[in-house]
Amino acid sequence: MTPKMLPSLLMAAGSIILAWRVKSLIDVLMMAQRGAETNFKSLTEFLAGRQDELPTLIGLISMWTVAKNSASGFWFSVFS
Repeated sequence: MTPKMLPSLLMAAGSIILAWRVKSLIDVLMMAQRGAETNFKSLTEFLAGRQDELPTLIGLISMWTVAKNSASGFWFSVFS
């Protein structure tokens, strides 16, 4: 490997890390959107009298998933 190849390799690695980080952020946003839609549907069914109690979103978004994404997001933002 010549010294002229090193910047290209580092730029390629940075692009891959950035693309992976953007994909993970989009996945989290999609999960939040699905949760909001589920919550809105549950509220409208509850107000229409078709449902007896309001479900919670704890099952949809677990605390472990949020903590894991927060920790990895912090380190990827530090290294990017």
